[in-house]
Amino acid sequence: MKVFQGRCGRRRGNLHATSEDEQIILVNKTGCPFVYFFTLPVLLPFLLPQVNQPQFVEMRVGEYYLSHDEPGKAISEFEAALKAQPENPQVLYNLGVALRLWGDSDGAEAALRSALRFRPNFPEAHLALGLVLAARPGSYQDGLREFELAAAQNPSCAEAYYNIGIIRWKADDVEQALKSFRKAAGLHSESAQFRLKYGEALARAGRLEEAEHELESAVKLDPTNRTASYELGLIQARTGEKEKAAVRMETVRRLQGSSAEMPERSQLDYNEGVEALEHGETERAIVKLTEALEGTRKEALVRTALGIAYERKGDLLAARTQLEKVIHADWKSIDGHLNLGVVLMREGNVLRAEQEFQTVLSLDPGFAEAYYNLGLTKAAQKDWAHAADLLRQSIRLNPSHARAHVALGRVLRDSGDTKACLKYYQVACQLDPAQVEAKLEYGRVLLAQNMIQQAIAVWGDALKRDPANRELYESLVNALEKAGLSDQAQAERRKFTFLTGGDRPGERSEYEQGINYLKHREFDKAVTCFEGVLKKRPDYSGVRLQLAFTAFARGDYQAAALEYRKLVVLEPHDADLRLSLGIALLRGGSTEEAKRELLQALDLNPSSAAGHYQLGLVYLAENDRIRAMAEFHQARRIDPRIRPPGR
Repeated sequence: MKVFQGRCGRRRGNLHATSEDEQIILVNKTGCPFVYFFTLPVLLPFLLPQVNQPQFVEMRVGEYYLSHDEPGKAISEFEAALKAQPENPQVLYNLGVALRLWGDSDGAEAALRSALRFRPNFPEAHLALGLVLAARPGSYQDGLREFELAAAQNPSCAEAYYNIGIIRWKADDVEQALKSFRKAAGLHSESAQFRLKYGEALARAGRLEEAEHELESAVKLDPTNRTASYELGLIQARTGEKEKAAVRMETVRRLQGSSAEMPERSQLDYNEGVEALEHGETERAIVKLTEALEGTRKEALVRTALGIAYERKGDLLAARTQLEKVIHADWKSIDGHLNLGVVLMREGNVLRAEQEFQTVLSLDPGFAEAYYNLGLTKAAQKDWAHAADLLRQSIRLNPSHARAHVALGRVLRDSGDTKACLKYYQVACQLDPAQVEAKLEYGRVLLAQNMIQQAIAVWGDALKRDPANRELYESLVNALEKAGLSDQAQAERRKFTFLTGGDRPGERSEYEQGINYLKHREFDKAVTCFEGVLKKRPDYSGVRLQLAFTAFARGDYQAAALEYRKLVVLEPHDADLRLSLGIALLRGGSTEEAKRELLQALDLNPSSAAGHYQLGLVYLAENDRIRAMAEFHQARRIDPRIRPPGR
């Protein structure tokens, strides 16, 4: 039974990211939705005086993020406000609400108890604390005490009475539950849920006439509520109103048939289509998503994914058609406007794309991806100053946005500020070491500033991740020759020729065959190819990296860990390799070894959100929830999108 919600009143070669396009990328803002058992709004902004003070600005920003289901960002804002006023009960209250929604119930309890310590007469905080406690198995009575305090401090708090009723109902105390539900329904008579529960309690108490009245009211308030219609039908059958009962049960059957927003067959097709899209199988994705459209009520969701699939295929007209249909059906669709803007940008219609991104920001002023794409439109118009400002805003909202760092680096480079652009390229490559194109550009900027050794190091690392990339190869070899490292340049030539089949024109090399198998998810064949190459050239670490990733992808975590370990021995200071090794060990059940590798990875790169998150998983496996949550919070401070497992 549900306690009421309310208040009184993708990458190749490593394991911890996914590959993304280097320029504009189609995204789904909502992604995989998180469903919360409870929700609790924050105190309204009009309760906050002296809004010119920084901490109140942070409070408002935090409230905004909470209302947009971004509790990670909200927590960061409330934490900042709390530094300025550590004893402010409203800040503590909002922090507690955000922590509960994010998934840290212990932290939420601590924040809410602190709020109540500074303001004991705070019914909202008692209600919120009651929700935290009632959500824990065996803690219903603790929640009950908080709900009773909320009701005592604010007798008009309908939600408190409702939750008291729920707990009494769970305890099989029908009479007390009935009193609480009656009070809640009386205070909030327009709530179908309150009237429904009151009606159910009346029916259980044998007061059928009163129960029928309440259930009829619930159905009028929410005609789509199947439970209300079903309970009403049962009452009518018990009171001898057989015709009414039959009509009501037919309504229940009709609601049952239409309640699923996506029928089982459509849901299956949609899931398969999205999976195919994630794996780069655009043709299959289009087929499955087209099939998913039949009979679904989530047309906008399916068409958005279908539009993305057509864009990935290169059929921009079909992509635009699908996304325009999304917006026609729902003009407030953020995903529709955002992805339509991306398609328009690819079509060269920069001004229309800009309009779409502006629309996104009018709907959600805190959406980092919209600032990123809008910055790209300004860069396309060579409006460097505005482009840089927009990209900086995107980074401020999402500091882990690697593509925004790359884009800002490009803007600064193209506007002539080649020195300032270096740090953004550097950060981007740290955030996502698999950004080969970014590393290619980064090396060129370094070379232009006579930093040839640094350029060689960047290109050498990139070539290990994409050994068949001709631009990287030629850039690296030319730089090596220029630096007087002819022997090393010759070694790179031999390696590239061997891996790309340059000595056998028209014939695909064994390495290239492996990459092709990997692309089509034929992992066993890919492993065979990579192992074949390594038998001949065991020192080719770029091939071993592909082998490790492929072994992980097919679920052979021990084999993946073995290959990553060999790479770590060669490059012990590579944080990314140690992180991948730690993940493989953790998946393979070697928790203690995983912990050692992850701790070393974090020593090398303390700013790795993935590293902190994976270490948190290790602590969870060791049943050390306190340390686990501390690591999840550290990951969240780096990347606000991260939440604890299961949220």
